Formats: sequence, C-alpha cells, structure tokens
Amino acid sequence: MKMEEKAATDEMTGLYNKNKLLATIEKKTYDYQQVAIVYWDINRLKYVNDTYGHFAGDQMIVKVAQSIRIALGDAGMAFRYGGDEMLALIPGGTGETAEKMIKTWKQTLAAVQVDCEIPISAAVGYAIGEHEKLKNVIAEADRNMYACKHAGRNSTEK
Repeated sequence: MKMEEKAATDEMTGLYNKNKLLATIEKKTYDYQQVAIVYWDINRLKYVNDTYGHFAGDQMIVKVAQSIRIALGDAGMAFRYGGDEMLALIPGGTGETAEKMIKTWKQTLAAVQVDCEIPISAAVGYAIGEHEKLKNVIAEADRNMYACKHAGRNSTEK
C-alpha cells in the first residue's frame, strides 16, 4: 500500500502525480457525478528559472502546491499535472465551491510566501461538469485558466 501511495505522489510537491490523475480518469470514478476542476499555471516560472536558478523556480512550485493542499483540505484531490501546472478535483463541487476554494487559495498563497523574495502568482481557472467525462471538464478548466492568463495574470476565470 505504501509503494502504491509513493508511486502516485509527486516527490517534489507531495501532490498526487499525473499518473494518479490518469488512473482516476481511467477508472471513470467521477463520470456520473458533478465535479469541480480547478486548474493552475504558475506565472513567470521560466523567468524565475532563467534569472534566479531552478532551485528558486522549484521553490515557487512547492509554495503553490503547499497553498493548494492547504486550501483544498479534505474536499478533494490535488495533482501536479505538469511542470508548473496543478489541478484540484472536487467531487460534488459547484461554481460556488470552486470560487470559495480559489479565494482561500489566494489567501493561503499570500501567507506561505511571506518570507519569499520573489512574488509568486498563478493563473487559475475552473470548470464544473455534470454527467460529463472528466477529461472534458479538465480541458475546459485548462481553457479557462488560459483565458485568465490572457486577461491578466492575477485574475480568475470560470
């Protein structure tokens, strides 16, 4: 059981990894339930890596993951989807649930970066799916996150 947990966890962030997300999609556990997907992409990570080094960039990733884990609590599952992309899956989630979680996340991120010299922010978007395939909901949340990124890096898009 410990080996399965370790294989499903991103070593750097402590969040579940993409393989765990793909297994969750494959099981189709949430296909016939309403879910909220919240999707993040860290802003200016390449600039930080190029300017301050990859250790500083890794610390940004860890801080964002930590703030997501705290804000989400036991309400769902959080995943590191790619290098600087993370998502949360909230079973039974609504737009109100997602917006409340994002608000808590922003407050938590502000608190965890008090000692940071480099400001940390992330574009965030969400989507709600009811009786849809989880892949479609994730894709919609991803599109909404990019709309946020284009609207201004500190906004939120549904």
